[in-house]
Amino acid sequence: MEDMIFKIYNEAIGFLQASGYLANIISKNGTNLLTCSSAYTVNYVFACELLLKALCKIYQIKSGKTHRLVKLFLLLPTEIKITINDEYKSLYKEQFMRKNELTLRDLEACIEAYDNAFVEWRYCYEGFKKQLCLPWIDFKIFVFILKRMVEKYLDLEIE
Repeated sequence: MEDMIFKIYNEAIGFLQASGYLANIISKNGTNLLTCSSAYTVNYVFACELLLKALCKIYQIKSGKTHRLVKLFLLLPTEIKITINDEYKSLYKEQFMRKNELTLRDLEACIEAYDNAFVEWRYCYEGFKKQLCLPWIDFKIFVFILKRMVEKYLDLEIE
């Protein structure tokens, strides 16, 4: 089972790296935002989905073929959801409250904002069903926590 979890994790890292590459292109030249925003978002959100599926695998939960982040998160054991939420609040306070720069959404609102973004951004030319946003700081905190949890399980020493 650990081999499968590592494969899922490794794929997630590939999609995160692809999104990082695209984010770099966007930040260097804002005119690339229109061209790269869908691919950036799809890659980042899909990485999140895979990390949630890796956690489901760790806890022997069948996740199915859904892309819905809320559904995947809700499948996790209550104690894991509490741990993620506590760490989310802690990282938020550590990084932003002391600077008084940003007010982030609570974890539930954050996950809901990106719930079906993989599908919606993948086909954004068909028109948005709701207003979407690029992966923002709160979502990046959430993905960072998921990544660390899977790495801890796999006993990986990765930054």
